[in-house]
Amino acid sequence: MVGSTMNEVYYSKLGTLDSCKMLASAHTSVVNDITFPHCYSEVFASCSYEDVRIWNTRAMRELVRINVANMTCNTVIFSRDGRSVISGWNDSRKLIIITKSK
Repeated sequence: MVGSTMNEVYYSKLGTLDSCKMLASAHTSVVNDITFPHCYSEVFASCSYEDVRIWNTRAMRELVRINVANMTCNTVIFSRDGRSVISGWNDSRKLIIITKSK
């Protein structure tokens, strides 16, 4: 097992780096918001400095990470149908992330 400075833990066989698998990850700074889609608890989104992440609650792992350098995401919410994530950033801009399915 190998840890990174970006709060990630990887598994790799000794002597080879080509078979690395991420086991765990976390935000590197304070989490500003967490939200679940309407009537659906298998995924949730969280936001922090430089990123928005979508997580699977059953598998307890990160599914998607959207990075925006040198920006802070202050709020995140799913659309009513759960197919999009809308995030608000410290420069007053909004970013809409379209997910494949709910």
